[in-house]
Amino acid sequence: MALLLGLLATSPTAARSGVHFGAHDVATIFYIAKSENRNRVDYGLHLDASCHPRTSQPLFPYWRMFEETPVRLETLSIGEPRAYGIAHQHANAPTPQGSWLRVSLRALPSRPIEVLALENSSGRCAAAARMTIHGQMSYLHYVYVHVGSGLIPSIDYIELHGRTVAHEHPIRERVER
Repeated sequence: MALLLGLLATSPTAARSGVHFGAHDVATIFYIAKSENRNRVDYGLHLDASCHPRTSQPLFPYWRMFEETPVRLETLSIGEPRAYGIAHQHANAPTPQGSWLRVSLRALPSRPIEVLALENSSGRCAAAARMTIHGQMSYLHYVYVHVGSGLIPSIDYIELHGRTVAHEHPIRERVER
């Protein structure tokens, strides 16, 4: 459990550009980075004071614009949920050990993600995502998308990056498209 608490993201303190966080929300659980620039799509979680999901759809994607100075947060534009959106999410009933959320991303529908939200040792809400990476249950840190260089945008491959749950080893899996 100590490893899990060490990997967990903590709640944010700011809101900008249409992206709003509550006092107990977790700003980034995992993210999608692309080869074409430094901007990325982060996935945050809306939580209540008990660190349980605030809504029936608590996980949400948003842009973290690193190409801007200062870094800006922005909501996804009209067509972007097809690439970065959430296909479905289902929250299980909260337990004293935390709240579990089962998620599928539109970009990776065959790779379910489990998100655990709980109160960390400092009394703040925290969350971590886990999924199978290279055949092992692992904490998901980020997804890297290598974008093709042709006239029509395409995805050459996707890499899943994380750490194994069992041994805390870094793990990576390349998924060909």
